[in-house]
Amino acid sequence: MIRTDLEARNSLCCVASVTLKTGEERNEDAATVLVGGDSTVHGVAVADGLGSYTHAREASQFVVERAAMLMKTSEISSGDHLYEVFTRIRQDLRDHVRQFPSAEPPEAATFGTTLIVAVETPNQLIAAYAGNGAIWHLRGNFDESTAATGISWSAVNYLRPHSLFVGGREQLYNFIAPVEELDGFPPTVITVDKDRKFGDILFICTDGIYSADQILYGTDAKGDLWISAEPSMASFYECLRAYFSQACEGPGLKDCMQRYLLDLKGRQLLEDDATVGVIVTGAALAHQQRKRRPAKSE
Repeated sequence: MIRTDLEARNSLCCVASVTLKTGEERNEDAATVLVGGDSTVHGVAVADGLGSYTHAREASQFVVERAAMLMKTSEISSGDHLYEVFTRIRQDLRDHVRQFPSAEPPEAATFGTTLIVAVETPNQLIAAYAGNGAIWHLRGNFDESTAATGISWSAVNYLRPHSLFVGGREQLYNFIAPVEELDGFPPTVITVDKDRKFGDILFICTDGIYSADQILYGTDAKGDLWISAEPSMASFYECLRAYFSQACEGPGLKDCMQRYLLDLKGRQLLEDDATVGVIVTGAALAHQQRKRRPAKSE
């Protein structure tokens, strides 16, 4: 088995979030960096409390905190392990809600949230989700394109939203909430072997930034189908390009992501709370650093 423990320790993880709300209203998204009991395993988690549910903010905060706790106390080395984390989180949320003296009945629309968890192990990237949002995977050489375009040619979105369309609007059928009926809808789990040459970048986000059940599509004059490129994602790729152009990128990843979100907010490209989590593997960092060496030696 190939192990790259040193690479894992040199990887970078961060989360960032902004809200459009003012006054006493609160950001209903939540996020955290995950640290495993094994120093070679770490990751990020983001959650989006459902606005139509009561205690949405409490739900999103609870599930990311439980993900962080389970990451420290459980072995996370396979997709099956991450599947079990989601099962535990659903059970723990149900137990948590039952502790309230004036708890609403289990079938009530309360404590509802989406959840995306992404983990880096020495050999793989593992992600699991319930709900919507996005899980974008880029190779470490994402910015090496022959075309003059802001869209990365090597980016793939793994998240197919757990949505139905009712009355022309998306409606989630799988998310995290105390109701037992949702136990029959397991999380979707994706496992990807790392790219050993160029490394990997994993970007997860809530639907305030991107979700495939909200993208625009249409047909051109010839009747051919087209799908629009989200400005929020084009901006993310440009932000990464600028970040990697600097000689010392490490400590600034979180600041870069926060500036990215504030830029989207300032350009009125957000309609909801927006939260991101990013993993940049050590191999991706090394590739970008090698690209800068000729320029530094001049």
